[in-house]
Amino acid sequence: MTEYQKKGDVVFTPDWVAKDIVDYFKPTGIILDPCRGQGAFHKFMPTNSPYCEITEGIDFLKWTDKVDWCISNPPYSIFRKFFEKGFEVSDNCVWLIPTWKAFSGAGLITSSRKYGGMAHMRHYGTGTKLGWSPLANSISAVYYKRGYKGDISQSWYDWSGK
Repeated sequence: MTEYQKKGDVVFTPDWVAKDIVDYFKPTGIILDPCRGQGAFHKFMPTNSPYCEITEGIDFLKWTDKVDWCISNPPYSIFRKFFEKGFEVSDNCVWLIPTWKAFSGAGLITSSRKYGGMAHMRHYGTGTKLGWSPLANSISAVYYKRGYKGDISQSWYDWSGK
């Protein structure tokens, strides 16, 4: 484990979830995967998209290049640091997180308002449905957009075709 990782932080995203997120949000321009892991998101991004992976010595928290989008499943124990770093380098961030994390801390809510706002939440059910047993929390892809001040829209992954 690295200095940033804590027990429970390394949870690999199933390919079908990563594909659905990239297909649903349709990012354009330069898309960064801040924590590539096994590459679930990265394989659905345009060829030559940049990535970070702490186990390869590429630390997102030290990334300085500007990008158009950050899309990833961040380490939950330091999600706020990832959230804030995302807005240092990008105007659009989609984070796959336990749904409660989007609302749990006053600091995160304050940061969200400072940079923009939560534009959309795409719900995937529980972590158990994603194969993250025994994580029974609701899991969502939360889209934060710089300067956004509107209502939060929601959508749900359609499990009927899975």
